[in-house]
Amino acid sequence: DLFSNEPNSSFVIGSLRSDRCNFASSSIQQIVPRCQPRASSMRGKSTRRFAVASDIISEYQLWLEVAPLQTKVVTSSILWGIGDLLAQLRTPIPVDSGRLAKYMLIGLGAGVLWSFWYATAQALVTQAVPSSSSQVLLSILLEQFIWCPVLYAAYLIPLETLLSGGSLADAQQSVKSQLGDLLVANAKVWTLANVLIYSVPLEWRVFVSNMVEIVWANVCADFFSKQGNNDDEASSE
Repeated sequence: DLFSNEPNSSFVIGSLRSDRCNFASSSIQQIVPRCQPRASSMRGKSTRRFAVASDIISEYQLWLEVAPLQTKVVTSSILWGIGDLLAQLRTPIPVDSGRLAKYMLIGLGAGVLWSFWYATAQALVTQAVPSSSSQVLLSILLEQFIWCPVLYAAYLIPLETLLSGGSLADAQQSVKSQLGDLLVANAKVWTLANVLIYSVPLEWRVFVSNMVEIVWANVCADFFSKQGNNDDEASSE
């Protein structure tokens, strides 16, 4: 009997399976021989792109260790500029280099202030609550209801108004009229992002927030541009 001996039956079944697999493999190779170079090429491109991205992140981390504040500030300035540029490119009006420089300058100061905030918030929540999830929640609440109102009222809105040619009185009026709407826009963009930002280690927070910063800088550029247009229409009336 062919299957009376267990080792022999295992050998035969294994052989049959092997033959079927070999047949299927050879059939596939005959049917799709031209797909292999293309697939191999795509895998090679993906590998190269991943290697480049990995090198960029490693280089950025190196600069964070060598010159942390300078790296964060320059990165913030560049990303604010990119955000404003994207906002300008969505309109038929030619790119305003003066406006672009203005938002890069705002981003420069924002990089300093946010670096200070992340370190301060980490120290505060670590002492206040023990669990990591509670620290994330408390950090988000402190940012949304304490830090952002102070930052926008004392820095972002007044500086944008002054750089646009307004006076100190105009800056005060801008704070009164724009702060509430800007905080609402901030909550829409940053609340979910902050769950991730405050969950990563402290040294990674500025890097992760910079990824969202392009969107936020775009939102701010649109926001202040619309406010400026509204003010121009009101003054003309």
